[in-house]
Amino acid sequence: MESAYLVIITGAFDGVGRVFSGVVLDLKKVKRFRVYIYNIIMFLVGGVSCVIPMTGTYTQLCVVCGLYGLLIGIYISQKSVILVDLLGAEKLINSFGLLICFQGVGMLIGPPFSGFLKDINGQYENAFYVGGSSMFLGALILLTSNIRHLMLTRKGQCNEKEH
Repeated sequence: MESAYLVIITGAFDGVGRVFSGVVLDLKKVKRFRVYIYNIIMFLVGGVSCVIPMTGTYTQLCVVCGLYGLLIGIYISQKSVILVDLLGAEKLINSFGLLICFQGVGMLIGPPFSGFLKDINGQYENAFYVGGSSMFLGALILLTSNIRHLMLTRKGQCNEKEH
């Protein structure tokens, strides 16, 4: 029964995260920072994934699952919006297809690999660490892209001011 409550908590907060992010990240003052906020959310999802095995009580697990649900709701609902922000609407179809393809590979490999890690040491902890680290790596790649974009944008603004 406690497991069912964890699923309900995660799902409820996921729904809240989807609606909340759709409203907040589309505000004029927030919209220009959307990609950076999304990047932070990715880091947080990776971090929360790594914290799950460290929870000692059911209450702590409920709180962490609620936070995970909220963050994953934001992450999932803003995925296509961020692709449009980064690549433009004309490239959404191809870029979203590639994104889903790579996610599918991860979903195909992830569960058997998690089972393999459990077979090695008898616990699922390492599966959470690998999953969280993977999200963290993706966030680092996006961060690198964001820094490069920011530098090119600032360099372009400096060049415009000189002329």
